[in-house]
Amino acid sequence: MLLLGEARARQAAIQRGLHVVGTLGVLDRAAARGLIDFQDALRRLRHTTFRATPRLLEGLTRRRS
Repeated sequence: MLLLGEARARQAAIQRGLHVVGTLGVLDRAAARGLIDFQDALRRLRHTTFRATPRLLEGLTRRRS
């Protein structure tokens, strides 16, 4: 698993057959394993320069509720 945030780097990794996961994917997996509180992590992430579409955030939040 490769964590990348930059679009060109993600595309290059995918073209090479690597499995790419973003920040939210890592947080989602950690929460599923009981390692973190997803809502708290998301709240803290929103206080940074992190960007995600409202649709993606809503979907993850709904799934984790």
